[in-house]
Amino acid sequence: MGNLRSMIGLHDRRVRLRMVDLMLRLRYGGFALT
Repeated sequence: MGNLRSMIGLHDRRVRLRMVDLMLRLRYGGFALT
């Protein structure tokens, strides 16, 4: 059970980082797309 919980924690952190990355990309819009 502890292993599963730590795995979920790591996944959550990755998802948060990914969301931040997407927000930054959207902020710089065309700059990231080109």
